[in-house]
Amino acid sequence: MRTSFVLTIALSASLAFPALGAAKGPASATMSGPGISGATHLNGYSEGGPGSPLGALTMDGGFFAQAFAEVPDPTHGARPQGSLGPRYGIAYVVPGPNGGHFVLRQDFYPYASPAPLTYMKPGQAFWSGAKTHGGWFVAARSLPQKLGLPAQPPSAGGTNLWRWSGIVGGVLVLGASLGLLILRSRPRAKPVSA
Repeated sequence: MRTSFVLTIALSASLAFPALGAAKGPASATMSGPGISGATHLNGYSEGGPGSPLGALTMDGGFFAQAFAEVPDPTHGARPQGSLGPRYGIAYVVPGPNGGHFVLRQDFYPYASPAPLTYMKPGQAFWSGAKTHGGWFVAARSLPQKLGLPAQPPSAGGTNLWRWSGIVGGVLVLGASLGLLILRSRPRAKPVSA
C-alpha cells in the first residue's frame, strides 16, 4: 500500500510538471560583445554544474529559471536598479525533437552594478509549443571571470584614438591654413633696382 502511494505521488508530480521532467539544457552557446572578435564558443556540459564555461553560464546565469519557470521564481519582471554597463549577447542552441534545434537568446551584463545580470525575453518559442518564462536574473558575481572576461569592461581605446587623431589632425590643418593666410597677407618687399 505504501509503495503504491509513493508511486501515485511520483506519477502525479510528473504529470503536474511535465516541463521539468523534459527540461534539457542547451547543447552549446556563443557569446558576442565588446572586446570579443566575432563570437566566443562556450564549451562544456550545461547541466553538469558550473565546472565548465557553458555549465557556469547556464547554472550561474539563470538559463533554467528564464527558460522554464522555477518555484520559487528567482527572476524579476522589472530590471533591477543600478548601472548595466556593456551588453553581451548569448545564443543558446537547445536540442529539439527529431534531431532539430532551437536558438534561445539571452542578454548578459557582466559589468552591471551592483551584480552581473542576465535578461531573457519571455515568449521565445522552443520544443513543441513551449515558450520561455523570461525575466531578469541576478547572476553570480564570479560568472564574468568563469567565462574568461576581464575584471574591467573593455575600454573604447580604439574609438578614443580615432577621435583624438581627428582632433589633432583638425588642429594641424587649421594651423597650416592660418599660417598660409598670414603669409599671403604680409606686404611683399619691392625688388631693389641697381
